[in-house]
Amino acid sequence: MRTAWLVVAAALAAPRAEAELLATIPVGSETTVRVYAHEHESCGKRVPLWSYVTSGMEANGQAEMVFSILRGADEKPSAFPEDPLRLFGAFASLAANGQIVQEGEFSAWDGTKQPFLGERRLTATLYARAVPLAGLVLPLGALAAVAVYDDELAVTKEFGNARVLARLGKAHGCAPYLAWHVRGRATTSNGDKSALSGSPLQQGVRLGILREENRLVLRIVEADHARLLSAMKRLGPDVLVLATRQDPTADAWLVWRGAAQKQGEAISLPGSRGKRISGNFVMFLKAEMAQKTLEDGFGLGFRPGRWQELRRALIDKQALRLPAEGDAPEIVVEWVKD
Repeated sequence: MRTAWLVVAAALAAPRAEAELLATIPVGSETTVRVYAHEHESCGKRVPLWSYVTSGMEANGQAEMVFSILRGADEKPSAFPEDPLRLFGAFASLAANGQIVQEGEFSAWDGTKQPFLGERRLTATLYARAVPLAGLVLPLGALAAVAVYDDELAVTKEFGNARVLARLGKAHGCAPYLAWHVRGRATTSNGDKSALSGSPLQQGVRLGILREENRLVLRIVEADHARLLSAMKRLGPDVLVLATRQDPTADAWLVWRGAAQKQGEAISLPGSRGKRISGNFVMFLKAEMAQKTLEDGFGLGFRPGRWQELRRALIDKQALRLPAEGDAPEIVVEWVKD
């Protein structure tokens, strides 16, 4: 049965006017933060932003970061909040001591001790591949830091950050996620139980899962092979349940908002065909089970021979193509640099 999809188009605009550099502020011995005021056209509207962009973290092996805040209509550009500077200063100190974060991970803190942007419930930043922002030239490979509330952090810890990022995109009409913080926004957490609750879902491996018609493509970052092997060892020989990232080659991204959602949903870029759909987790089993969409991920069973071919490709870090077979789609494994 073909799944019915509600695809919500969301804007990701090309840069317009050049951003105004407000300040360059040192936050560590090797790291500075450039603060910009600019306007960005996205999510169906033009929004004024403050954006904070680091420089110098890369010297310690940490990807540079960007954090953006929606600026109020009555707020002067020069009155930018200083909390992101303190946050990046803490991250720079951690990086200097070898504590590095990457896409798909998060940093958390106790918001009751020092509220971030005046909100005690803002207790973490999730890390995603940075998207273009109008007027800014972002460092190559920059990470976007996305601030989330305590209940959203709980969802992240259990199901991975792609679920929360996609929900933020859906709530604000953006794809693949909301690239700036809206102070006082509503949480995206709804407390609903998930089919993944209590599952052995593994996180920490940068990989994407794409569905293209009758084809599933697993794209794994080469540098995370050791992490993948560790995850496979923890899971055992008959199951593979992995949180995935929002794949950068997709043109649509699955969203699951809870039990009230009656059909599969995805967010997409304007003008896209929604043909390369990125999921937020993958559940592969050594079992007879047809391919299906499970909430915001993909599930598939394998007969024993195909299962062993898949596992061998993952263990040996080899590309793989398993032809479609009966109800089973074509399976492709690709190893990518980033």
